[in-house]
Amino acid sequence: LAFMGLMFVSLITTGSFSAINDMQSAQALYIAEGGLQYTLALNQTNIPNYSTHGIWTALGVGQFRVDTPTFVTVVFNANDATLTVDSTAGFPSAGRLTIGSDFDITYANKTPTTFTGILPIPHQVHNVNDSVYPATKLANPGLPNICGTVTFNVAEDTGGFIIPGIIFIDTEYFFCTGKDTNQFQNCQRCYAGSPSAAHPPPNSFASQYVLTSTGRVAGISGNAERVVQIHAGPDDH
Repeated sequence: LAFMGLMFVSLITTGSFSAINDMQSAQALYIAEGGLQYTLALNQTNIPNYSTHGIWTALGVGQFRVDTPTFVTVVFNANDATLTVDSTAGFPSAGRLTIGSDFDITYANKTPTTFTGILPIPHQVHNVNDSVYPATKLANPGLPNICGTVTFNVAEDTGGFIIPGIIFIDTEYFFCTGKDTNQFQNCQRCYAGSPSAAHPPPNSFASQYVLTSTGRVAGISGNAERVVQIHAGPDDH
Protein backbone atom coordinates (compact mmCIF):
# COMPACT_ATOMS: atom_id res chain seq x y z
CA LEU A 1 0.00 0.00 0.00
CA ALA A 2 2.85 2.37 0.84
CA PHE A 3 4.51 1.60 -2.50
CA MET A 4 1.25 2.19 -4.37
CA GLY A 5 0.81 5.49 -2.51
CA LEU A 6 4.28 6.64 -3.52
CA MET A 7 3.57 5.72 -7.14
CA PHE A 8 0.31 7.73 -7.14
CA VAL A 9 2.11 10.74 -5.63
CA SER A 10 4.86 10.42 -8.24
CA LEU A 11 2.36 10.22 -11.10
CA ILE A 12 0.41 13.22 -9.81
CA THR A 13 3.62 15.25 -9.38
CA THR A 14 4.86 14.32 -12.86
CA GLY A 15 1.49 15.19 -14.36
CA SER A 16 1.48 18.55 -12.59
CA PHE A 17 4.97 19.40 -13.87
CA SER A 18 3.98 18.33 -17.39
CA ALA A 19 0.86 20.51 -17.30
CA ILE A 20 2.85 23.49 -16.04
CA ASN A 21 5.50 23.00 -18.74
CA ASP A 22 2.81 22.81 -21.43
CA MET A 23 1.20 26.00 -20.12
CA GLN A 24 4.52 27.88 -20.02
CA SER A 25 5.40 26.68 -23.52
CA ALA A 26 2.07 28.02 -24.80
CA GLN A 27 2.66 31.30 -22.98
CA ALA A 28 6.11 31.61 -24.58
CA LEU A 29 4.56 31.06 -28.03
CA TYR A 30 1.93 33.76 -27.46
CA ILE A 31 4.61 36.14 -26.19
CA ALA A 32 6.77 35.47 -29.28
CA GLU A 33 3.79 36.19 -31.55
CA GLY A 34 2.79 39.27 -29.55
CA GLY A 35 6.34 40.60 -29.55
CA LEU A 36 6.55 40.16 -33.31
CA GLN A 37 3.32 42.11 -33.90
CA TYR A 38 4.41 44.80 -31.45
CA THR A 39 7.77 45.22 -33.22
CA LEU A 40 6.15 45.37 -36.68
CA ALA A 41 3.69 48.03 -35.50
CA LEU A 42 6.40 50.01 -33.72
CA ASN A 43 8.57 50.17 -36.84
CA GLN A 44 6.02 51.20 -39.47
CA THR A 45 7.98 54.40 -40.10
CA ASN A 46 11.37 52.72 -39.76
CA ILE A 47 11.07 49.74 -42.15
CA PRO A 48 13.03 47.42 -42.26
CA ASN A 49 14.74 48.00 -38.89
CA TYR A 50 12.65 45.45 -37.01
CA SER A 51 15.33 44.16 -34.63
CA THR A 52 15.27 44.72 -30.86
CA HIS A 53 19.09 44.46 -31.07
CA GLY A 54 19.47 41.61 -28.61
CA ILE A 55 17.42 43.33 -25.90
CA TRP A 56 14.70 41.37 -24.10
CA THR A 57 11.44 43.28 -23.56
CA ALA A 58 8.91 42.40 -20.88
CA LEU A 59 5.48 41.25 -22.09
CA GLY A 60 2.85 39.61 -19.89
CA VAL A 61 4.45 36.90 -17.73
CA GLY A 62 7.60 36.73 -19.86
CA GLN A 63 9.90 38.49 -22.31
CA PHE A 64 10.51 38.64 -26.04
CA ARG A 65 13.25 39.66 -28.47
CA VAL A 66 13.02 40.08 -32.23
CA ASP A 67 16.08 39.43 -34.37
CA THR A 68 16.94 40.18 -37.99
CA PRO A 69 19.92 38.39 -39.60
CA THR A 70 22.24 41.03 -38.08
CA PHE A 71 22.49 44.78 -37.39
CA VAL A 72 25.06 47.57 -37.58
CA THR A 73 27.11 48.13 -34.41
CA VAL A 74 29.48 50.87 -35.68
CA VAL A 75 28.37 53.73 -37.95
CA PHE A 76 29.08 52.81 -41.58
CA ASN A 77 30.20 55.88 -43.49
CA ALA A 78 30.02 56.57 -47.21
CA ASN A 79 33.48 55.29 -48.17
CA ASP A 80 34.13 52.68 -45.47
CA ALA A 81 35.58 49.36 -46.60
CA THR A 82 34.50 47.49 -43.44
CA LEU A 83 31.01 47.07 -42.02
CA THR A 84 30.88 46.09 -38.34
CA VAL A 85 27.81 44.15 -37.24
CA ASP A 86 26.48 42.06 -34.38
CA SER A 87 27.24 38.78 -36.19
CA THR A 88 27.95 37.55 -39.72
CA ALA A 89 26.69 34.02 -39.02
CA GLY A 90 24.54 32.64 -41.82
CA PHE A 91 25.93 34.95 -44.49
CA PRO A 92 28.15 33.57 -47.27
CA SER A 93 31.91 34.22 -47.18
CA ALA A 94 31.50 36.82 -49.95
CA GLY A 95 28.38 38.44 -51.33
CA ARG A 96 26.02 41.42 -51.28
CA LEU A 97 24.08 43.09 -48.47
CA THR A 98 21.16 45.45 -48.23
CA ILE A 99 20.58 48.04 -45.52
CA GLY A 100 17.40 50.01 -46.03
CA SER A 101 17.28 50.86 -49.73
CA ASP A 102 21.05 50.50 -50.22
CA PHE A 103 21.76 47.38 -52.30
CA ASP A 104 25.27 48.38 -53.40
CA ILE A 105 27.21 46.86 -50.48
CA THR A 106 29.34 44.01 -51.81
CA TYR A 107 31.97 42.38 -49.61
CA ALA A 108 34.89 40.07 -50.36
CA ASN A 109 35.48 38.51 -46.94
CA LYS A 110 34.03 38.34 -43.45
CA THR A 111 35.04 37.79 -39.83
CA PRO A 112 32.61 36.84 -37.03
CA THR A 113 31.58 40.51 -36.65
CA THR A 114 32.71 42.33 -39.81
CA PHE A 115 32.14 42.32 -43.56
CA THR A 116 35.40 43.38 -45.21
CA GLY A 117 36.69 44.23 -48.67
CA ILE A 118 33.66 46.40 -49.42
CA LEU A 119 34.10 48.21 -52.72
CA PRO A 120 35.15 51.86 -52.20
CA ILE A 121 32.17 53.50 -53.85
CA PRO A 122 30.05 56.13 -52.09
CA HIS A 123 27.41 54.39 -49.99
CA GLN A 124 24.59 55.70 -47.90
CA VAL A 125 25.50 56.32 -44.25
CA HIS A 126 24.10 53.56 -42.04
CA ASN A 127 23.63 54.10 -38.33
CA VAL A 128 24.05 51.82 -35.33
CA ASN A 129 21.15 49.33 -35.03
CA ASP A 130 20.20 49.51 -38.73
CA SER A 131 19.21 45.99 -39.82
CA VAL A 132 21.35 44.14 -42.40
CA TYR A 133 19.90 41.56 -44.80
CA PRO A 134 21.24 39.34 -47.60
CA ALA A 135 20.94 40.57 -51.19
CA THR A 136 22.02 39.60 -54.69
CA LYS A 137 21.92 41.14 -58.16
CA LEU A 138 19.93 39.57 -60.99
CA ALA A 139 21.95 38.11 -63.84
CA ASN A 140 21.01 38.18 -67.53
CA PRO A 141 18.39 38.01 -68.93
CA GLY A 142 16.45 39.33 -65.95
CA LEU A 143 12.68 38.84 -65.58
CA PRO A 144 9.80 40.01 -67.79
CA ASN A 145 6.62 41.69 -66.54
CA ILE A 146 4.48 38.56 -66.10
CA CYS A 147 3.21 36.38 -63.26
CA GLY A 148 3.90 32.65 -63.15
CA THR A 149 6.50 30.20 -61.85
CA VAL A 150 10.13 30.87 -62.75
CA THR A 151 13.70 29.80 -62.07
CA PHE A 152 16.25 32.56 -62.49
CA ASN A 153 19.96 33.24 -62.08
CA VAL A 154 21.68 35.80 -59.87
CA ALA A 155 25.17 37.24 -59.86
CA GLU A 156 26.12 36.68 -56.19
CA ASP A 157 25.94 33.85 -53.67
CA THR A 158 22.45 33.01 -52.35
CA GLY A 159 23.91 31.50 -49.16
CA GLY A 160 22.32 34.03 -46.80
CA PHE A 161 18.76 33.41 -48.05
CA ILE A 162 16.43 31.04 -46.19
CA ILE A 163 14.69 28.89 -48.80
CA PRO A 164 11.91 27.70 -49.00
CA GLY A 165 10.84 31.23 -48.30
CA ILE A 166 9.82 34.61 -49.59
CA ILE A 167 12.19 36.96 -51.37
CA PHE A 168 11.39 40.28 -53.00
CA ILE A 169 12.57 42.24 -56.03
CA ASP A 170 11.41 45.85 -55.94
CA THR A 171 7.84 45.48 -54.58
CA GLU A 172 7.12 42.07 -56.10
CA TYR A 173 7.22 39.04 -53.80
CA PHE A 174 8.42 35.59 -54.88
CA PHE A 175 7.86 32.35 -52.97
CA CYS A 176 10.79 30.07 -53.87
CA THR A 177 11.07 26.41 -52.92
CA GLY A 178 14.66 25.79 -54.02
CA LYS A 179 18.00 27.46 -54.64
CA ASP A 180 21.51 26.81 -55.87
CA THR A 181 24.61 28.93 -55.28
CA ASN A 182 23.62 31.42 -58.00
CA GLN A 183 20.02 30.51 -58.70
CA PHE A 184 16.52 30.69 -57.20
CA GLN A 185 14.36 27.78 -58.28
CA ASN A 186 10.62 27.16 -58.67
CA CYS A 187 9.62 30.68 -57.61
CA GLN A 188 5.98 31.72 -57.65
CA ARG A 189 5.78 35.31 -58.86
CA CYS A 190 3.19 37.91 -57.76
CA TYR A 191 3.09 36.13 -54.41
CA ALA A 192 0.56 37.38 -51.82
CA GLY A 193 -1.07 39.56 -54.47
CA SER A 194 2.01 41.66 -55.15
CA PRO A 195 2.16 43.31 -58.60
CA SER A 196 4.38 41.91 -61.32
CA ALA A 197 7.03 44.11 -62.91
CA ALA A 198 9.92 43.84 -65.32
CA HIS A 199 13.19 43.31 -63.47
CA PRO A 200 16.01 43.93 -65.97
CA PRO A 201 19.69 43.62 -65.02
CA PRO A 202 22.05 45.07 -64.02
CA ASN A 203 20.22 47.15 -61.42
CA SER A 204 17.58 44.72 -60.17
CA PHE A 205 18.23 43.18 -56.77
CA ALA A 206 16.71 40.34 -54.76
CA SER A 207 16.61 40.53 -50.99
CA GLN A 208 14.89 38.89 -48.04
CA TYR A 209 13.69 40.32 -44.73
CA VAL A 210 13.61 37.55 -42.11
CA LEU A 211 12.32 38.31 -38.61
CA THR A 212 12.76 35.84 -35.76
CA SER A 213 10.80 36.45 -32.55
CA THR A 214 11.66 34.50 -29.39
CA GLY A 215 9.28 34.36 -26.44
CA ARG A 216 10.60 33.34 -23.03
CA VAL A 217 8.86 32.43 -19.76
CA ALA A 218 10.74 31.55 -16.56
CA GLY A 219 9.85 27.98 -15.59
CA ILE A 220 10.38 25.65 -12.67
CA SER A 221 13.21 23.76 -14.37
CA GLY A 222 14.50 26.57 -16.61
CA ASN A 223 13.19 28.96 -19.23
CA ALA A 224 10.47 27.90 -21.65
CA GLU A 225 11.23 29.41 -25.08
CA ARG A 226 9.31 29.37 -28.36
CA VAL A 227 10.33 30.89 -31.69
CA VAL A 228 8.22 32.43 -34.46
CA GLN A 229 9.83 33.33 -37.80
CA ILE A 230 8.31 35.27 -40.70
CA HIS A 231 9.51 36.62 -44.03
CA ALA A 232 8.53 40.26 -44.46
CA GLY A 233 8.90 42.65 -47.36
CA PRO A 234 9.34 46.35 -48.14
CA ASP A 235 5.57 47.00 -48.01
CA ASP A 236 4.79 45.10 -44.80
CA HIS A 237 3.45 47.12 -41.88
